[in-house]
Amino acid sequence: MDIRKIKIEDAEAFLKLNKQLDKETSFMMFEP
Repeated sequence: MDIRKIKIEDAEAFLKLNKQLDKETSFMMFEP
């Protein structure tokens, strides 16, 4: 697994991941 900073081309996949997490769990919160 490579860990790196998010890039603009990752935006679509990142949004999809966040929406999926919102559907699957009610106890995780993302804060800046």
